[in-house]
Amino acid sequence: MKKNFLFYAFLIMALALISVSACGCGDYKGDKRKHLKTSYTEWIEYLAPAFDDGLKITEYSEENGIIYMEVQRSDNKSPSDSFPELITLHNKFVEDHPNYFSGKQIEIDYRSGGTKRFGFISSIYADPHILPALEGDRKSLELVEDGKLIYVWTRLGSIEDITSYKDKRFLAEVGLLYVSGGTNLYNMDSAEKWAFLEDFPRLEKVVLGTGWEYNPDDVFYKAIEEAKPGLEIITVARDNKLY
Repeated sequence: MKKNFLFYAFLIMALALISVSACGCGDYKGDKRKHLKTSYTEWIEYLAPAFDDGLKITEYSEENGIIYMEVQRSDNKSPSDSFPELITLHNKFVEDHPNYFSGKQIEIDYRSGGTKRFGFISSIYADPHILPALEGDRKSLELVEDGKLIYVWTRLGSIEDITSYKDKRFLAEVGLLYVSGGTNLYNMDSAEKWAFLEDFPRLEKVVLGTGWEYNPDDVFYKAIEEAKPGLEIITVARDNKLY
């Protein structure tokens, strides 16, 4: 009887260990950098200093011409002080290796608290989360693309996660900012509330995901114009058309 009990106890423990190993449940979004399968080893090694402060790679893929990386802090705090360094290093790498990513598109997303907060992207066509229903209309959103991370997507509530960094160099190349705001945009009714746009020195376009019918008299349009004169404002309305 005792032998049977020990046998079944051992069997249950073995199965539990196999289950944890298979699903990765033993490590909260474990760091995949240690065993990363990549065709871009030189790039990954160049980015290494950004991972010295608890930042880790939790998702990575190379599919359909898109290099995708998701990162977060090991302790799940937000934001990570090393994320700006990661973006700055990538853009510097592209400057020094202009043909390294020829024909490829890159996206680096930041996750915190179980939610993707924002993403930095090299091509408007790379990200399935941004404007997914606008394949035929995206032409007006395009910028000159050279492999640098020039597009940013975020939710209105996560803007502070991006702009709270003391080191703003990682925002220097951003040309388009996509903000999903919904009805919260109505609270953005003054230039002061859009002052963060000044943190993006090369910003050409801001795209607002409103979720309702387009109304050019909505208060936030004037507020944006006052905050950053000359900025092109594009709206994605309920009908998934651009205005």
